[in-house]
Amino acid sequence: MSSHLVDIIAFSPSTKYHEDPINTLAETFQNIDLDASHTFHGRSQENPSEAYIISSKCLRFLVFSITDPWTSAKSSPDTLKEVVASHLGTVDEHFSVNFKGDGLAPMRAPLTEIAFVTIKPESPAEDIARHLDILTGQDMSAVTAATWGRTNVASTWVMVVGWQSKQALEEVVNNPTPEFKTLISNLKNLVDVKVMHAEFAEI
Repeated sequence: MSSHLVDIIAFSPSTKYHEDPINTLAETFQNIDLDASHTFHGRSQENPSEAYIISSKCLRFLVFSITDPWTSAKSSPDTLKEVVASHLGTVDEHFSVNFKGDGLAPMRAPLTEIAFVTIKPESPAEDIARHLDILTGQDMSAVTAATWGRTNVASTWVMVVGWQSKQALEEVVNNPTPEFKTLISNLKNLVDVKVMHAEFAEI
């Protein structure tokens, strides 16, 4: 597995974030030392009222140097979630993902796809893992990087894909190979999938 655990926090943005996300993020994180991590933000293209914070830290350790309004450091997932809840909006979902590969590489692509995979009852985990390995291992010029990982919620896994462009994504979706169509169909028999796309920027 990857040596990086990645937190994915979905939140409904506050009015302040909605009106001025860049300055709101700058004000929020100015008192936090993120030298040991990479943190990204982006807004869902499917649902602009939903935004995401993506943060990674080596082997679950992200050192926060916290001053006012935070007086003590806690474990990083709780702390990051509290920061988002206090300053950016209402937290809707929070997953800690242990990716098999580099979970940050897709975040640096022009367009990022995040698929939240919910395992159907009695679906064999090994079959799902095999399908995700094949899917993220596809050699496609349209894709910059792809990987998947299990989360702190046993029934939910996450796949991330970096796309060269929205047009490249649409070309693959609209003109899939027979093998790709079969792979997706077989996977959907095993899981339910919620997909979002965003243009992420690093904080």
